[in-house]
Amino acid sequence: TPDEKTGFIIVPFTQQPGAKNLVLADAAGDFATLANFDHHAEEYRLDVHLHIEREQLLARREATVALRTALLLGDAQVSLDLIQDAKLTITTTAIDGVATTSEVKIAKLDPAKVFTHPFLVPERVVNVAVSFSGQVEKMSKGGEKQQLAAHAGFALNGIDQTPLVRAPHLSNFGGSYVFELLGKNGEPIANQALVFDFMHRDFDYKLDFALRTDEQGRIDLGPLADIAAVQSRRDDRENGGDRHGWELASADGTWPDSIHAKAGDAITLPWAGGAGPREVSLLELRGGTFVTNRQAAITLTGASANVSLLTITGLAPGDYSLHVAGRDEVTIRVAAGQPVQNWIIAPNRDLEVREFALLGIKSV
Repeated sequence: TPDEKTGFIIVPFTQQPGAKNLVLADAAGDFATLANFDHHAEEYRLDVHLHIEREQLLARREATVALRTALLLGDAQVSLDLIQDAKLTITTTAIDGVATTSEVKIAKLDPAKVFTHPFLVPERVVNVAVSFSGQVEKMSKGGEKQQLAAHAGFALNGIDQTPLVRAPHLSNFGGSYVFELLGKNGEPIANQALVFDFMHRDFDYKLDFALRTDEQGRIDLGPLADIAAVQSRRDDRENGGDRHGWELASADGTWPDSIHAKAGDAITLPWAGGAGPREVSLLELRGGTFVTNRQAAITLTGASANVSLLTITGLAPGDYSLHVAGRDEVTIRVAAGQPVQNWIIAPNRDLEVREFALLGIKSV
């Protein structure tokens, strides 16, 4: 029986999850239909982000672990107060394999704040492992405890485990990439010849150039526009002819595989790649076949060099395929119907819609 206020039909969790059949009927008994739904078990999971600033990981210095977490029941976020015996475990491992572990009990977690905890970094450390754990009572199983945990690792000082005495670094200063070759103590390695391989994002082959470090151990590589990857290498045997590569990924975000919308509503997608997409297409689909180019429905918000949003407007009911260079295809489905809770109910189709807008970071 639907709830009188919300219209929802409350179905308890099951211990035998899977697809189930049910009969939907009106209160008068004049209409009934067979339907199916996915009956879920009471399963909790953590969405945890653990972070340590690498610049803080210096011997005999204090570093801070930052923790932000959410508790999910299925796909729905629930209160963090349900987590019992929450604790943060920090394990540091030295180069000789000696591990030191410390535990921190967490009395309360605030979903609006980041939990932080400082710790002392020991000498000769090569790995810092951080884990967050707790347990939740499953009411559908009489209060049975479900253990939850999330882990993150931070490797450092890897050069101490190799015969190498110098390492390359690639940094971006004011939009220009600078290569630095430094010794283990941070001293510059001057007048060192290296070969660089550059991979353009639009081509499959590499371009290689021989360059040499200056007195500061640096090579100014410039903005490297449209370069997807860089590799440095030495052909000498002193350091094993070692190679190092970097992926030059700019700021990015995640788009859903599919988007459902009501006819007449604008569809917005965050764009964090600076300049707008090089190639974008929006094609209407009928019976799985492309029939019409709808690219005119796409507009870009922001300056040409700093686009923040892709907005799609004026789509008629139907199916569409959005292709943007460097991204997976996004299927867009549009229906002319009435919104009911998180659904769009139309005469010919029902579409489930998201209740939130996609996150777009405008500036940092």
